[in-house]
Amino acid sequence: MTLTIEITREDYADFNKFNFYSKGLKRTIINGVITIIFLQLLLNYKEFKLAPTLISSVACVLVYFFLIKRSLNKSKNVPDQDGSMLGEKEVEFTDEKISYKASNAEGSINWTAIKSFKESSKAFYLYIDANMAVVVPKRFFKDGTQEMEFRNLVNGKIKLH
Repeated sequence: MTLTIEITREDYADFNKFNFYSKGLKRTIINGVITIIFLQLLLNYKEFKLAPTLISSVACVLVYFFLIKRSLNKSKNVPDQDGSMLGEKEVEFTDEKISYKASNAEGSINWTAIKSFKESSKAFYLYIDANMAVVVPKRFFKDGTQEMEFRNLVNGKIKLH
């Protein structure tokens, strides 16, 4: 199966959001809760007051989530415009490997390098490392049948190794 895809900044940002929500959200929430508990222990060291404790806790939570959302939204600015991540590329999925060719890069990835296969509402992600994946946006498939063929191809290849 051969696909011509174009990875945009939005695709890159969607991947980072998907990766964060599936791998980093739990750890981030735990860190936030520990931070709030520590801050409240410092604020209430001598005397506990309910109203200031609640107000400061809610403020901390809002600031924390605002910073997370801001960081995720800014991630689309990370790749260089003339780098190898963004832009149009032709990707071929064969029995032996995944080959790609772009205007400034080309290469291949053996199926054994695929650690996991995940899917969001917008794209397929073939993880080759903890935070690195081959991104295949769903908008480049003709229909649901072609998406299912792709899903079956990848699942068949990664289960063999």
